[in-house]
Amino acid sequence: MPLITINCIEGTFDSQQKQNLAASLTTAALRIEALPNSSSVRQTCWIFINEMPVHNVFRAAEETSSAILSMDINVFKGGLGTAQKGELITEFTQIIHDALHLPADIETPLYILIREVDQDNWGVCGKRITLDDLRKLK
Repeated sequence: MPLITINCIEGTFDSQQKQNLAASLTTAALRIEALPNSSSVRQTCWIFINEMPVHNVFRAAEETSSAILSMDINVFKGGLGTAQKGELITEFTQIIHDALHLPADIETPLYILIREVDQDNWGVCGKRITLDDLRKLK
């Protein structure tokens, strides 16, 4: 049940690409977190895509018109081990790579930051929720 924010230059993805990204990232996240791929659990995986004007995005201190992205992934503290975090980074990067239609030999211009949040600090729709609660949902 990650809470994901993607930052990109406006126009990087069209509406269908955004929908496909959300579906792919949700499915991958639930599998990596060992959560049920049920409708009720999928409802707790939220993805925000922040599109920024090209003149507000810089690379090497210069404006860039090329696609560069960042992704913040908030997860339950202790919910992912080191190997799972690596898997999450690898798989999410590949999903973005594919969405950008980049050739295989081109690196994906993506920063990923995983933030672990104490379980006591998660709330969804007015209720505190834990990783164990999500694993029990059908």
